[in-house]
Amino acid sequence: MSADGMMLIFDVIVLIYGIYGIYSAFQMRKTGVPSKILVSQEEIYKIRNAKEFCERMFKPTLIFGVMACAYSLVEALNQYVIRRGFVDILCAVCIVAGCVWYCRELRRVRAEHI
Repeated sequence: MSADGMMLIFDVIVLIYGIYGIYSAFQMRKTGVPSKILVSQEEIYKIRNAKEFCERMFKPTLIFGVMACAYSLVEALNQYVIRRGFVDILCAVCIVAGCVWYCRELRRVRAEHI
């Protein structure tokens, strides 16, 4: 399989993760139950205030899900249509910065509620 094919598979996986992240954010807000992508099944029972945890993680999870979708779509578009090297670098920097931000937010909220 070529490098372009591998990157397309990666982009599709990131797109699916982004869509699932957006879905999880809205499910958490609706049900008040933390998503399994944020806390393990064992930790769900240790959360002191699940509803507040869900409210605090709604916006970061939604933003990161949208960021993952945008990354995968822009990356795929650049790979097959635009073909600019700086777009690859810009996308990589943005998604890594987004991951660092999201992990910090998750760690901070988890520390407050678990």
